[in-house]
Amino acid sequence: MPSELTRLENKFINTHNNIVDYEQQLMAAFPYKEELTDKKERLNEVDMIIVNKTKQEENVKEIQKETKVNGMKM
Repeated sequence: MPSELTRLENKFINTHNNIVDYEQQLMAAFPYKEELTDKKERLNEVDMIIVNKTKQEENVKEIQKETKVNGMKM
């Protein structure tokens, strides 16, 4: 019985500490702002990579099309 009481007391203390931490996070203006900003920057980087790769592929296709129409030029 005393060991179970100790276990329950520890569980209660941990739960209380978690609640205090969550309340502090909720009271913060933007608790995850820094993390979201980092992810946004990374998404912008990936987006630019995709856009640039797409432009390169379009340029290659355009050159291939011109080559087929005009024949090989040297």
